[in-house]
Amino acid sequence: MTVKKGVTNLKMLVADLEPIVYRAEQLSSFCLVINNALESGSTNEEQYIPAIELLGELMAEFYQTFSDHFEQIHGNL
Repeated sequence: MTVKKGVTNLKMLVADLEPIVYRAEQLSSFCLVINNALESGSTNEEQYIPAIELLGELMAEFYQTFSDHFEQIHGNL
């Protein structure tokens, strides 16, 4: 493999990873918000069940997206 082709592949890999990293950051922030709210103890924990269920759905979606991107990236290497 030439150096130029390797650099091109690396740029493509970084471009493919950007949406995954961004989504992971969003989910991390959402987890932090839920955690901080639960730790404050200012409201009933049951009020956060919908947010936790939504987080579970978003994590499942993220897993599927990550799997699809991983297969695509692995196929390009």
